[in-house]
Amino acid sequence: MHKHNLYVTPVTVSVVRKLRVNLKYPNVAVDEFGNRGHWTMIYNQGFEITVNQRTFFAFSYFIEVTRTCCSILT
Repeated sequence: MHKHNLYVTPVTVSVVRKLRVNLKYPNVAVDEFGNRGHWTMIYNQGFEITVNQRTFFAFSYFIEVTRTCCSILT
């Protein structure tokens, strides 16, 4: 049985252009120019957005935080 170590090599990229897209319920996407399209979540990995005949993907980034609940005496 072989163990495989997976490493992700960081890549530096330059931002060429930014596009603001508003995601609305239930799956409507509207870009900053008013073009309408749709969006969907890809499991817990990210979002796929299609607007103006272009498809974009953005990875989700989250850190799970564990909270401890306590009672407050007054």
